[in-house]
Amino acid sequence: MALSDDRGHLACGTDLGALVEQVTRGTPPADPEHQQDCAHCARALERIRSVWHDVRGFVEQPVAVPGDLLRQVMSRVRSHGAQVSLPGATLGSTTVSAAIVGRIARRALSRSTASRSPRRWPSTRTMER
Repeated sequence: MALSDDRGHLACGTDLGALVEQVTRGTPPADPEHQQDCAHCARALERIRSVWHDVRGFVEQPVAVPGDLLRQVMSRVRSHGAQVSLPGATLGSTTVSAAIVGRIARRALSRSTASRSPRRWPSTRTMER
C-alpha cells in the first residue's frame, strides 16, 4: 500500500513533503493535535525517521579517498582531447577538456531552449571535426 497519493499527500490530506522537512530539519509539527491522533501521520513519520536515521548513519561514516585521486581525475580529463584554458583564476589558470566544455554548453543550451525549440544540438565529436 502506498504511503501517499500521486500528489504527495497522505490519506488524511497531510503533505508528505512537509513531514519530511519536519523530520530532516527538526521543526515542530504544523498541526500537532492532528499528528498526535492521526494513524497516517504516525506511520509516515515512523518511516521517515527510520530512513533519516539510516541517512545520518551514512553521513557520519568516514569516506576513504584514494591518495592518487587528483592524478586519476586529471588523467581522465586530459584523455578527453583538446584543452581549454579558463582565465580568471587567482593563482593561475584552469585547464579543462574541450569535450567537457562542449558537454556543459550543450546541457545548458538544451535546458534553456527545451521549452522553446525541439532542435537537437550536435555531439562533441561533431563539433570538434
